[in-house]
Amino acid sequence: MAKGTPKKPQPPAVVYERYTLRAELAGWAIVLGLAVELGTLIAAGRPLSELIPQAIADLLIGGGVAFELLFGRKARIAGDSAQAEANARAVEAELETQRLRKQFAWRLLPPDKMAEMATALRGAAGSLIIISYVHSDPESQYFARQIAAAFSAAEWRIGLQGGTYGNLWFGIIVPPAELGTAVAIASIVRALTVAGLGFNIAPIPRWTSAVVQGEPGVDGATLLFIGSKQPIIDNPIANAAAAARE
Repeated sequence: MAKGTPKKPQPPAVVYERYTLRAELAGWAIVLGLAVELGTLIAAGRPLSELIPQAIADLLIGGGVAFELLFGRKARIAGDSAQAEANARAVEAELETQRLRKQFAWRLLPPDKMAEMATALRGAAGSLIIISYVHSDPESQYFARQIAAAFSAAEWRIGLQGGTYGNLWFGIIVPPAELGTAVAIASIVRALTVAGLGFNIAPIPRWTSAVVQGEPGVDGATLLFIGSKQPIIDNPIANAAAAARE
């Protein structure tokens, strides 16, 4: 015997509302039944000695059921409101958790993006690049090394330079193209763009002291700066400006 298509389960809220309504209707049916019973006794001409106790009992039972239904509905409405507030607080807490997770998560360059960068950089293979990062910021150094790996895969000569800076610097900074670096800068801009990495074109920040690894000196080198991760700012206007700089 073929079975019919199983019914799709209904949302719990819908089921709850349906059975709550049925319970209320059943309660009011009891109240109505008691009223009909009392009316029948009065119509039958029963003596007061019998009617009064019966009427008191019916009123107590009917009143108790009626008040239970009324107060039960008020309690359910209040409970629904409290649950809605709790759900709203849970959503806010989750959003805050996601914001903090995003704020404190280190920047990563996935392997596929690194490969795309390397492909875009091969047009200037053999060029010398000095990648600067904030020496006191491990996240900046870690991200700079990921960027350096893409240049290494594209067969660039690489120097890493951890610097100490007097001001706070965020995001990736690419210097304006100059005579002798135009091809390299164009390759860098293209590589960062295909990898979806935001950057600013501006003079590279000047450090007060630095530790250089790899290629010594900067004569004839193209420079690239990897600053600290841009913080998340709650101010909408400042946040939009920060996102544009990232």
